[in-house]
This record gives sequence, C-alpha cells and structure tokens, in this order.
Amino acid sequence: MATPSRTEVIDNIFTTTWRDVKRKVVDQVFQITPLYDKLLRAGRIDASYDGGRYIDTPVRIAKADGNIKWFGRGDTFSVSEKEFLTQITYQMRNLGDSMVRYWLDDKQNRGKAQLLSYVNEKIDNHKTSLVDALESAAWVADGSGIGVNALTDLIATDPTTGTVAGLNRATYPWLRNRAVDGSGYTVSTDLIPGMRTMINSLSKYKSGMQRKPDMIFTTQDIYEQLEEILESMQMVCTHDSPQASLGFGDISYKKVPIYWAPECPTGRMYFLNTEHMKFIIDKTAFFEMTEWQKLPNSPDRVAQILTSCQMCFDNFQKQGVIYDIPEQS
Repeated sequence: MATPSRTEVIDNIFTTTWRDVKRKVVDQVFQITPLYDKLLRAGRIDASYDGGRYIDTPVRIAKADGNIKWFGRGDTFSVSEKEFLTQITYQMRNLGDSMVRYWLDDKQNRGKAQLLSYVNEKIDNHKTSLVDALESAAWVADGSGIGVNALTDLIATDPTTGTVAGLNRATYPWLRNRAVDGSGYTVSTDLIPGMRTMINSLSKYKSGMQRKPDMIFTTQDIYEQLEEILESMQMVCTHDSPQASLGFGDISYKKVPIYWAPECPTGRMYFLNTEHMKFIIDKTAFFEMTEWQKLPNSPDRVAQILTSCQMCFDNFQKQGVIYDIPEQS
C-alpha cells in the first residue's frame, strides 16, 4: 500500500480532529450568546430531525378544555371535539462555511506540535465564524430569502400583515404575536409600565408550563437607559443565570432576565417565551465536514462545514415586541 502523501496526512488529521471535537465545538458555539445558550440548556436545540426539506410543527390555536363545566345531579356533558391544534410547515435552511488551507501554511507547519496547533487554530477560527453567523441570523432577516427564520420574521411589529411559513397572518389570527408601538414613550416614565403590561398580557394566554416570558432582549442603548432608570428608582434586580456570565446583561424585571443583543434592531424590545421556540438541526447534516478538495488552478485546498437548520415557533401569542422605543442620540 502506497504511503500517504503529506497533504493526505494533513487532510486526515483535520477530518479526524473535527470529528473528535465537533460536539464540544458545537456546544461552545451555542453557549456563546444568551439566546442560544438558553435554548441549549432548556433542551430547545433539537438535533434529532432526520432529513427532509420540511419541519411539521403543531401550533396551538385555541383552548382544548371546551367541555369543562360545573354540574349538578343529572347534568350531561358536551362531548364535542374542539379543534385546538393545527400544523404549520417550516422549510429547512442550509448553513455552510469554507475552511481553506494554503499550501504554504501546510508546508511551514511541519513539526507535530506545529501541525496540531495549526489544525486547532483553523477549527477555532471556524467556530468564531459560526458564532457570528448564528447570532446575526437570530436577529437579521436574510435578504436572499434562504436563511433561517430571524426573530424579526417570527415576531412582527405589524402582526396582521406578512407571512409565516407561507401562511398569511391576516388570515390566521393564531400566527399573530403581540406588538406595541413605543414611539410615543418618554423612556424614563413609560418604558417600565409598557414592559409590565406586555409581560402581563403575554401571561394571559394558557399554554405550557411557562406562562410568562422568560427572556427579554433589546439594544445596548435601551438596556443602558433601562438600567439607569431602575438604579434611580432603587429597583435594580440582578440575576445570576448562566447567560449573565456571557456579558450581555444581568438585570431583570418581574424576575424576567433582560439582555442586550448587538444585532437587535434599533428601538425594539423583544419578549420571548422559549418554551415555544426550537432551533431544529438535521442530524444527517449536523456540522458535517466534506472531503478536502484542491482549489482550481491552485495548490491550496478547501473543505466545507455544512448544517441544515431552522428556527421554529409553536405558539406566537406567547411572544411580543415593543418597537420604535426612543433611543439616545
């Protein structure tokens, strides 16, 4: 059997190293921002999906307990079957990144220690790219129309217009989140009452074990204004959730942790109930590395890391947004 070339040896080291550390790298990717870390810890990142283009998701559209009543002797009960669930279909989306190796870099990293450091540096750089891509995807709608659902797609500032999973919100009221126009707010006096009303309103809808929002996201500017308001009112409540250690905020209101997100749209504050969110990953395309290939007309080589995924909601009435909140100039 022919002795593998140095290029083939490095190919194998990269592939084997990626397979060995993939689970750790993926966990680190999802632990780097508060939203994904919360979803990971709550078991809402689901990597059990087994192929296919579509994700069928049950959505609650009404209460199931239509036959409940107080009764006396001889009373009868209704046995009508009330429709309380429907199903919407999300499309899987594909995320990929190229890992490029330059021939000169391969040549210069000859020693074993140098080679392992070189491999780990490349993988770490890819991890950083994944973090940036997923953080941006959570907040910024993909202009090409082939990216995952951003929170700005799923939680609309005008919830009576637009579509979700190909369905029109104007036709299906159960696709509508709660939205409040904050353009008339004086932040120092109106923001906290607005937050209180939003939390209480979202808590009215019966569904699941988590009735009220469990995360609030806003911009850095609004977060800092809110922190200053709470300090002046001597109402600052900090939280020690695992997400607080990530450096994106540690204050809370009505026991709901508040964070700022670098990509959160200007003037907005999102109220999330993560029990009704899932980030779905196809287990057949779970950060898989392709074979290394030679670039055309070049001694350099490339492989891709590929993932099929999607952000899904199963209850829109538990999610809300306050928009056009005045920010400091």
